This record gives sequence, structure tokens and C-alpha cells, in this order.
Amino acid sequence: MDIQLFIQRRKSLGISQSELCQGICTQATLSRFENQGQVPSVKILLDLCQRLDMSLGELFPRQDVQSTELYQHIEAAENAFVRADYKLANQELAAVDAKQVSPLSLKKRYLYLKGFLAALTKASINDSFFYLNQLMTDLHADFEPLYSSLAAAGLGLAYANAGESERAHHYFEKAQDGLLDYEPANSQELWRILNIVLHSANFYATAQEYDQSDRLLLHGINLSSQAAVSHYVDRLYFRLAQNAEAQGLEADQIKQYSADALAFAKFNGNSQLLARIKQFQSHI
Repeated sequence: MDIQLFIQRRKSLGISQSELCQGICTQATLSRFENQGQVPSVKILLDLCQRLDMSLGELFPRQDVQSTELYQHIEAAENAFVRADYKLANQELAAVDAKQVSPLSLKKRYLYLKGFLAALTKASINDSFFYLNQLMTDLHADFEPLYSSLAAAGLGLAYANAGESERAHHYFEKAQDGLLDYEPANSQELWRILNIVLHSANFYATAQEYDQSDRLLLHGINLSSQAAVSHYVDRLYFRLAQNAEAQGLEADQIKQYSADALAFAKFNGNSQLLARIKQFQSHI
């Protein structure tokens, strides 16, 4: 992607970053795109290009149409991942040639998605380690705290699924470093934070560390409320309901959490979670 062409077009039109991003995204999102190569969502990028009177295709060298296709597949995979449609996410990533993935920001997205999907589908722990270890080691020179936390949480999930609780605990603890203080610059960063929050909270709940689990869940719900997003909220509330039941809290509190979970699951169209919530509610 020719980000310099984007910057040159903006400057030639005499448009500042704050003017360009107004009503589209935060200035931090635009700055990270221009200065660090962190590509925003397709919608944001399209809107920014439209404001500069240029097409998205102009950002890609004509001889490298494949780069556009790679970006679209990874973008679609992350959107499916956020909706918990792991089958579709895997299908989108299966169309990607890992050797062709660039720039570095896109490669990081690809690696974290591949690693998490391997863990969530309970593939070999070696598969998760192969992808996520690259985020923590090979790409460490271009260190970003959020990706480091993603890699750690993914490895924690993989080890938890393998029954190695001590190693899982180590990585989930590592994933918490600075997490509660991290301010997402855009919806994609928020989704990644919520992903870490959800799986960390689930792990701490299974370890009966309910205070830590609940703290993370409430933080995730608060972030979602501030940003007016619904993805993950159904799963966060459902875990709160499960935690409340496990701790013997009052039935009214359990019912409220499960009712909130049900409402968001309906809104998100999460049929699998809906079935689980209804089964849970039947024995409250």
C-alpha cells in the first residue's frame, strides 16, 4: 500500500490531519496510518480516500492487485472473528498466502487471527505457538503493547485448552500488562481489547478467581458502553451471570445479567449463544 501517495495527496490539497479525519475517525487513527502503517478498517479508508478525491485502488501499485485482495480477506476474517463466526474467519484466512502478507501491520493482524483461531478450534498447541510466538519474538522490534497482549492471551488460551494451567496462568497474567489503561484509538483496537478481556475473564472464572474475572468483564462492558458497540457484550454479560451463579449471588442479580446477555445476543444475531443462555436461564 502506497501510504506516501495518500500523505502527498492530503498535503497537496492543504488538508490537515484533523480536517481530514473529522466525522470519519479519530486523529490518532489517521496518524497511526500515516506514520506507523497501521491500516484502519475498509470503511474508514474508503471515506478518507473519498474526501481526498482518490480511489482506494490508487493506494495499491497496479502490479500488486493481490495486496488489495489480501487486505480484504484479512479484514473480512477479523470481522467474522469478532462475531464469533470462526468457520468463516478460517475460510477467509485460508485464501491468504502468508508469504505475501505485508505491510507489517497487516501481517500482525494475520498472525494474531491465525493463532487465536487455532486456539479456539482446539488445534494443536504448536499451531497457536507458531503464529503467536512470531508476534512476541520475530516482530518484537516493532513492539506494540496491544499485539503483545493479544499474543499472550492467545497462548494462554491454547495452554488452557491443553490442560497446562500453570503456563496458561502465566500468559494470561502477561496479557493483563497495561490492558486496563489502554485507550483504543478505533473500533478494531476496541475489539482486540475485548477479545483479550473475554478470554482472560473466562480463564480466571474457570480458575475460580472470580474477582479478577468480574473486574475484567465490567471493564469490557464499560468500554463497550462508551463506544456504543455491541460485539462481545453478550458474551461478557453471560460470563458475569455464570460467575454470579458460581459465587452464590442473589437470583435477581443472576437473572439481570442473563437477561442483558440474552438481549445483546438477540441484537447480535448470535444464535449459538442464545441457546446456551436460554438453557442457563431454565435452571436459575
